[in-house]
Amino acid sequence: AETELLKLLQGLGLETGIEYAMMSALDGKQKVKVLLAQALFGEPQIILLDEPTNNLDIQSIQWLEEFLMDYEGTVIVVSHDRHFLNKGCTNIADIDYGKITMFVGNYDFWYN
Repeated sequence: AETELLKLLQGLGLETGIEYAMMSALDGKQKVKVLLAQALFGEPQIILLDEPTNNLDIQSIQWLEEFLMDYEGTVIVVSHDRHFLNKGCTNIADIDYGKITMFVGNYDFWYN
């Protein structure tokens, strides 16, 4: 478990030793990364991410994209980050006026 945790924290750009810090001692960006690592920890079957790229630096976003591309479970993402959606989405659910329409493909495929 510790090895998996360190892999997640380092992938998100957090320094070694942060796993022992109190959340109250972390800044806002560090807290977001720790909470994201917590959501990804333990290989859950389903991950629900709401605006996961907010407050992440580009290196952390790229790491998250790669992590999710290799992830074998189901990932549901709510995001306004067009690049992130294009990189990792294989299906889009358009929810509009109480109707859900499913599209196979990424954001650009849905938008066009």
